[in-house]
Amino acid sequence: MKNQQLKESAKYLVPIGAVGGFISDVLTPLGPITKWLFFIMTTIVVILIIMHLFKLREISKKYLPSSIILQFIFGLFFLVNNNTDRGVLGDNTDSISKFQEKIFNLQEGVNRVENKINNIDDKLDIRFDEVENLIKSSNPIKNPKTANDFILNAYLYKNSGNLPKSEYAFEQFFNLTGLEKFDLYLDYFSVLKTNYGRIKALEILKSTSQSKFIEVIEVLELNTGYKILELLESIDGLPIGFMDWLLVYASNDAIMAYDAPIHYRDPAKTNYTYLFDLYNRDLSLGKEKEKVYPYFFNKSNPLNLITDVDGGKPYYYNMIAGLQINIANKQTRLKMTVDLQLRIAARDTRSKERALGFLKRRYGQDFDPYNYNSDDIVRKMIKDSYRYYFKECIEGCTDTNVFVDIHYNPPSLY
Repeated sequence: MKNQQLKESAKYLVPIGAVGGFISDVLTPLGPITKWLFFIMTTIVVILIIMHLFKLREISKKYLPSSIILQFIFGLFFLVNNNTDRGVLGDNTDSISKFQEKIFNLQEGVNRVENKINNIDDKLDIRFDEVENLIKSSNPIKNPKTANDFILNAYLYKNSGNLPKSEYAFEQFFNLTGLEKFDLYLDYFSVLKTNYGRIKALEILKSTSQSKFIEVIEVLELNTGYKILELLESIDGLPIGFMDWLLVYASNDAIMAYDAPIHYRDPAKTNYTYLFDLYNRDLSLGKEKEKVYPYFFNKSNPLNLITDVDGGKPYYYNMIAGLQINIANKQTRLKMTVDLQLRIAARDTRSKERALGFLKRRYGQDFDPYNYNSDDIVRKMIKDSYRYYFKECIEGCTDTNVFVDIHYNPPSLY
């Protein structure tokens, strides 16, 4: 290769390469274009050198000088452009920066791709109300481009029954955003389940993301009964607040299971400590369940999903709210029992001794059937009943007065 060939090629190619480098630098927000051009030209140079070695010198002589020049120019731009957000010109020249904002609709201070992914969560949350209103009043977007376009279409097609198109829209939305929201996965899964059945739907859902929320959905789908709560609690990596919400949510079905520690037919065996644990978890979430907002796309879903039952309250809460009725029933049974024994005691001395002995064994040696406070007796009965659930505890290790107070003053969370 002669120096004259390089000079002749440089005369034309240096301006062309400079213009190409300038354009690719300005287009940096779309991707590392200078890097791609440099690698392409490097590949071409290597190919031409190999052709030169294999006696194809006519072709290599014709194109190798120009390829080397372009490789050098693009390599230079790649070096100065590396690790910049908008390219070296965009980062250092206001006019170029403003031009980029105009043509790419960029916001001031464009971040790198990983920061955009981290921030897209907030942008989408802010727009949910708008998306929700459009779901009620719009038609599907024919040429969706943005994440909001796809999520809007996903719900419009879902609501209209066009589930294949809804599935596609959900898929594109997740591909664009990587957004991890529990209610979005639930809705996407419901579409997949109708389209393919439970097992295939779970396979597709698990291929969408490695999110722990998908593991939750799998547990909910493949298991039944009270045991489901134990399986959910065994999932590592879930946020504490979300776990509290999840156990309240899952309890609506688990509480009705055959193996649940709740006995509708025999209230005396009902383990209310389980219900109080759910109440304390629920209480920690806030009245509108605002503590778990970060894990939901629709901020009304944390409350709606656990109150979509009879009376608009979780089942556990309805049971706690019914504890005052339990108090009244205990007081009624107490009076009936004492009155019956007093009637027996009135028959004769022996009957009196037997009847009063029965009452003392049942309600305590200090019990006076002729002068007693039914409220004090019922409180003691409730308190003693909780000792049954703390068998491993020695006397006093659990303050059962807390549970007694909840019987008398049921919570007012809802």
